[in-house]
Amino acid sequence: MEGLFNRRYLRVKVMQSVYAFDSGNHDLQEGDKSLMKSLDEVFVLYVHMLSLLLEVVEMSRRDIELKKVKRLASEDDLNPNLRFAQNGAALTLENNKKFRTNSDKIDWNMESDNIKKIWKDVESDKKYKAFMSNPRHNFQHDVEIMIYIFKTYIAVNEVILDLFEDRNIYWYDDVQMVSINVVKTLSALRPGIDRVSKPAAEAKVAALRKEFGDYAVTEEIIDAEDELRKVKEVWNEVVSRRVLTPLFKDERDDIKFVKELYHKSILQAEDSMNLIEKYTKNWDVERIAKLDTVIMKIAITEFTSFPNIPVKVTMNEYLEISKNYSTEKSRIFINGVIDKILSDLKAADRLNKSGMGLINR
Repeated sequence: MEGLFNRRYLRVKVMQSVYAFDSGNHDLQEGDKSLMKSLDEVFVLYVHMLSLLLEVVEMSRRDIELKKVKRLASEDDLNPNLRFAQNGAALTLENNKKFRTNSDKIDWNMESDNIKKIWKDVESDKKYKAFMSNPRHNFQHDVEIMIYIFKTYIAVNEVILDLFEDRNIYWYDDVQMVSINVVKTLSALRPGIDRVSKPAAEAKVAALRKEFGDYAVTEEIIDAEDELRKVKEVWNEVVSRRVLTPLFKDERDDIKFVKELYHKSILQAEDSMNLIEKYTKNWDVERIAKLDTVIMKIAITEFTSFPNIPVKVTMNEYLEISKNYSTEKSRIFINGVIDKILSDLKAADRLNKSGMGLINR
């Protein structure tokens, strides 16, 4: 199963940590702790975003209950359409054991006004209304409406994005990547939650116990308890399915890669800077974007200290990172400088590639 992090995003996290180190936090050990914390916090943000979506569903349920007890309740108020409030995608997620373990302590009470506004916007949305009235409703429609609501009312909602940033300083740069993974998670949901069988089986056993006594043994009770056991087994299997995406595809390998890249980039910084300065003599080093220097230092480290990563992979990865995180001209500038540095490294036989690293050398 894929993780939330791919290798490019791990490189981005290292880039941010090296940048922080160069900006004044000259403590390698503290920087290492901060780097690992920033990785862990991505999973927390992922759970928060899913939890917020479910909170919108929960708001619809509260709204239904309030309408039932209002003074002049209509027929629709008394017999509401529960399609969204009890949609299969939401039930599958909120009953999942791992999700519940990770989301139980999340408190959205302070944001109830913002969530209520989202719900009211959803309630008046044409796509939502079409979902509620579709005569050919199925589980896939539940998934689609949840994705639509997330994309339309949460992922691009400036108020919500500001809220996430206020909750955690690490989340500002992670929202886009995590949003993509939330959509992937919703898309991968499969039906399975049976809202009727388990409560019905439990009620049947309780009724028989009430009729015959807690310690009675009858054929009816034995059959009912056997049925309840089978229903619970199915329920436990469903709620234990892997629904959430793990943080890493290969935790041991990915953490090793991140730590080594961070440590070596800092420990080899002086050597890397000598190479960079050699090919930027006509540039005022102080005017070169600081992030460009960081990107080049990490790329040089990867060229020389990671034998199993092909040169072309490293080159492409950091050019893409520069395009997304630095200035408009950075990609061209970095490409030119790194190309010359590569020639130097090859001439000095410092590209000690092996295994997979030899591909497209």
